Amino acid sequence: MPAAVVLAGLAGRPAIWRAMVAALSALFLAGALAFCAAVAVLGANSAKAASFCSPTSLGGSPAARAPAAIVHAGSQPNLNLTARQAAVAEDYISIGKQLGVPRDGQVIAIMMALQESSLRVLANANVPSSLSYPNDGVGSDHDSLGSAQQRPAAGWGTIEQLMESTYNVRAFYGGPNGPNHGSPRGLLDIRGWQSMTKGRAAQAVQVSAFPELYARWEAEWRPSLMLSMTGRHRFCAA
Repeated sequence: MPAAVVLAGLAGRPAIWRAMVAALSALFLAGALAFCAAVAVLGANSAKAASFCSPTSLGGSPAARAPAAIVHAGSQPNLNLTARQAAVAEDYISIGKQLGVPRDGQVIAIMMALQESSLRVLANANVPSSLSYPNDGVGSDHDSLGSAQQRPAAGWGTIEQLMESTYNVRAFYGGPNGPNHGSPRGLLDIRGWQSMTKGRAAQAVQVSAFPELYARWEAEWRPSLMLSMTGRHRFCAA
């Protein structure tokens, strides 16, 4: 039957016409609500990903690197890193991967640097020449320098070397490719470090006067996922 005839027939039956208009309106409204719900879900997922897995750039100047939010399990507040802290953390992770350091070793390194320097490359007021190098702050513990607070007097390296973030990282990891060739010992030079608690393994390298303080950072830094993406790392909650 031609559409014009059908419409003409419906025009003579107002009740049927109104029912069809109502049905079409209801279908349109349902479709609009479904679309809005889908957009809301996608937006929520994006917001969740941003707060739990904030990507930080590996390239460019440190100032250009985006801050990272590292979320841990439990009831404590999130640990939020600045762009510079995130850059130092990425040095420990990316170089650890290059050296074949297992994930646990990378976590130990981050725990150590959080305790020693809050993931900052520190100069030292007791070592005036260190102030002439780029730094993220000034410490005052003996002659300790850099993100791992390694001491020139203890043989960890020169002032110039210890004020360079990636040197700190390589010295802490040590091993056959480490700059100190086992003296002082880096993590990979510690026999049986993988069977130790993470805090004890950090202490075996650092020989700190406060060995118990490293372990407290294990609950803060438990990245269950460290995905290398195109030029980026992503840190996620445990």
